[in-house]
Amino acid sequence: YNPNLLYNNLAGVWTDADWDRWIDMLAGFGVNVYEFWLEPFFFCRDGLRGDDGKRFIRCMNRVCERAKARGVKVEMITSLATV
Repeated sequence: YNPNLLYNNLAGVWTDADWDRWIDMLAGFGVNVYEFWLEPFFFCRDGLRGDDGKRFIRCMNRVCERAKARGVKVEMITSLATV
């Protein structure tokens, strides 16, 4: 799947309805935890304050609300690494 949260001007951006169906499907299969990876761009406040960050926050808040209503816990995977 490709919800494409970072590049919302490209094809493949999920709508709220797409996210609802995804969470409903997970709940229907008995999944009780959904994990998402936090893009390192959003580790800084500047990343979250921009338009992309605001869209990401709105989307993930909505996903978390839908998941909670369906009994699915949402967890964020984060990792700081440098090469």
